[in-house]
Order: sequence, then C-alpha cells, then structure tokens
Amino acid sequence: MNERFEKTDRVFFILSLIILGAFFVMAALQLAGIFKLTYNVEYPCGFRLVTGFYCPGCGASHSLTSLIDLHIIDSFLYNPFVPYVLLCALLFVVTNTIALIRKKNYLHFRMLYVFIGLGILLGQWIIKNILMLVGITYS
Repeated sequence: MNERFEKTDRVFFILSLIILGAFFVMAALQLAGIFKLTYNVEYPCGFRLVTGFYCPGCGASHSLTSLIDLHIIDSFLYNPFVPYVLLCALLFVVTNTIALIRKKNYLHFRMLYVFIGLGILLGQWIIKNILMLVGITYS
C-alpha cells in the first residue's frame, strides 16, 4: 500500500468505522427495546427560535430514527444528509476492507465527497425554508 492510505485514508477509514459503529449500536439498542431514540426533544432549535427559519440540521433526528427503523425514503425526506453520510461511511469501510484483505487498489477519500455532502446539506436547508415561506410546513 502506498503512503496515502497510511495518512488521510486511514483517518477517514477510522472515522467511518466510528460512525457506523455508533449507528449500529443505536440501532441494536433500539431494536432490543433498551434505548429509544426520539425526536420529540424538549429543547427547541435555537437557530429556529432566533431566526424563524429551519437550520441546516433540521430533520436529522427524524432522519436517523427513520433509518434505524429501516424507513429509508422517510429518512431521505427528513434530511438527506444523514443517509448520505452513512452510505459513504459504509461504502468506504466495505470497499477498503476488501481491498486491504486482497492487497488491491482501494477507494481513496476525495474532497468531492465532502462537497457533495455540503451541497446536499445546504440544498435541503434552502428548499425547506423556501417551502416554509410559501406556506408548506415541515414537521
């Protein structure tokens, strides 16, 4: 393997493992009935209280809960950034694990993935706020 995997790719490989591990632990605890992730939070969004607009993260808790319950379309509609991050982490870990075992080429981290994620995050934020301005509310 070249040095690139030893640096940037290794960091993102470990970060992806942490993201996936946390997701699977939450999913297992929720499915076992030990822990229930809820989006009925007592504290409202500070951004929304101050500005009256949705924040870029609005819908992330709904999205994560829907994803754990395997409602993938609902998860995407609440906040498409959450399934995007989990999909990227899953692809990065699976692809690179197979490549490391076979000692073949592996998937490199690219800044393009970050820019796509930021585009998704900002795009859904803008769309939700435009819909709110024309009277279509988001739950």
